[in-house]
Amino acid sequence: MRHVLKNFFDGFLGRSQKMPEWVLRGELSATGAELRYWSRAGFSKGTDFYNDYLKLFEVSAENFAGKTVADFGSGPFGGILSILPDIGQGYPIDILADEYNKFGRSRFPVVAFDGGPTSVAPEVCDAVFCTNAIDHTPKPNLIAQEIFRILKPGGTVFAHLHLRAPEEVNGPHPFPWDEAKFRRIFNDFEILKCQCTFPDWVNGNQLTMLYATARKPS
Repeated sequence: MRHVLKNFFDGFLGRSQKMPEWVLRGELSATGAELRYWSRAGFSKGTDFYNDYLKLFEVSAENFAGKTVADFGSGPFGGILSILPDIGQGYPIDILADEYNKFGRSRFPVVAFDGGPTSVAPEVCDAVFCTNAIDHTPKPNLIAQEIFRILKPGGTVFAHLHLRAPEEVNGPHPFPWDEAKFRRIFNDFEILKCQCTFPDWVNGNQLTMLYATARKPS
């Protein structure tokens, strides 16, 4: 795990700069907590809660029939792909891919992301979901770039994240977020809808959530 994270940070810091230890500790803590969560309560929780994301984005599983869909930050079940039975091809993507593939809970192999391009071919995805994931990394622009790379022209990204003020930053959430930052990170996309509301009823907590639908220009 540590070498995967080091490769990730080398990608955006450059090898001439030292990876901040607090960032590494925070990411290791977050990924460790994520593994413990799924190993204990997560599997019994199942995947029904992903239906709330479809409601949030006002889409249905039928919208993706025969399509190629990715989920960035998928978790072990394959994320939203686990409730889209009729898609043509699915690409769950996660930094913990090696660990999640051992669980064997996703019907599609989980693709590893280490900060650079994944093994997914460019411009193959009709849609990409990225929910409760991009706000957990100190370099969200790398995720946005990879989403842009794998989306077809005219393809859609469905994004969800938590908005945090500077005083709410911690290891697993290393930078504050607001709507302006989201729009800067996704400035290569045509943002079709961007909403901020309170609380995050999808995940059952009191954090303010931002959710957005954006399109890769044709």
